[in-house]
Amino acid sequence: MSNFEELEETLFEEKIMRTKLFIVILIATASVTQAAILNIYADDTIQNGDVYDTVNIYDSLDVPPVQTTVDMTGGDISYLNVYDTSVFNFNSGSIGALTMNNSSIANLYSSDTPTMYLYDNSQIHIYNGSLGSSALIYDNAELHVYGYDLEYDETPSPNWVTGQWENGQDFKIYLRNIYSYDPDQVVLHEIPEPTTFLLFTFGSLLLRRHYKHLNPKS
Repeated sequence: MSNFEELEETLFEEKIMRTKLFIVILIATASVTQAAILNIYADDTIQNGDVYDTVNIYDSLDVPPVQTTVDMTGGDISYLNVYDTSVFNFNSGSIGALTMNNSSIANLYSSDTPTMYLYDNSQIHIYNGSLGSSALIYDNAELHVYGYDLEYDETPSPNWVTGQWENGQDFKIYLRNIYSYDPDQVVLHEIPEPTTFLLFTFGSLLLRRHYKHLNPKS
């Protein structure tokens, strides 16, 4: 191989190395960008493949502001903060910590419950979740829990709410700051069990038929 051919091969290899390095830098830059802080001011969806360190949800910048609604159907967020009157619907994905501020509202349907912090006049409505999760309630915030056989135990420290979700799974929510909120700020919504609901419906139909039999003109 001549010196010219050797030089040409060396330059070609260097070009390949530079190309590979450029691709690595692009991937690393994309990862850093994806993991940055995201501020949301309008209706949006967080979905599979979205990965962020921090997400902040606000009402719009309009005058007057317009309420923002964000749905999460997948993705991974370390810290999620909701402000103003914004509404956050958590259907699926992963959240490390959820912090509610002002008069914001969160509806939690996912089986993966984050650690919950509630401030000001915010509300969290939780319909499904992990076996064990934690909530810290401050100011006038409220935690609403929906399920079967719900009980709020004020005896231990921390306090807790136990029961079953609508799918029948047992759960326990630990309320860790028992001296910072009033028990009335934990609101339990008992859902009729399926068998009870069916019996009630069947009984209502029988009574209706009996009433029509006695009053055929009605």
